[in-house]
Amino acid sequence: MISASITASSTNTEFSHVFHRRLDREPLHAVRAEGNYIYLKDGRKLLDGGVSAAVTSIGYGDQRVIAGIVDQLQTVAFA
Repeated sequence: MISASITASSTNTEFSHVFHRRLDREPLHAVRAEGNYIYLKDGRKLLDGGVSAAVTSIGYGDQRVIAGIVDQLQTVAFA
């Protein structure tokens, strides 16, 4: 049996580190992302754990990926 305190704390979005989709509150304001982290306007740093079993997260701002994208766009945009 799950205790009420565990259930209450696991569903409390006020202090959660997860981007909850709620229409009754302003969304979190991300100002930048680097590696596997998202940085919010208020200074908080959040670990982006939004990947699934079939996807590997390489993080944000990987220079190898950026260079590959730029190279491809300069060659043929739709390939």
